[in-house]
Amino acid sequence: MKLDATGLIGSPEDVAGRIRRVLKPLRPEQVWINPDRGFGWSPRYMCNQKIQSMAAGARLAREEVGRG
Repeated sequence: MKLDATGLIGSPEDVAGRIRRVLKPLRPEQVWINPDRGFGWSPRYMCNQKIQSMAAGARLAREEVGRG
């Protein structure tokens, strides 16, 4: 299952919410959080913000499922 957020700079809470949706039909060990799109034409500051939000959101989601 792929959840594409290209072009968005969401908060860590937004990212964690998207991860929660993906975790409904899948087990945590089946989910990888990967920045596979949206960086090619984006300014560097935007890429950095997206990566920081993605990492913080993944930490929040891990804490919720007990893997943090």
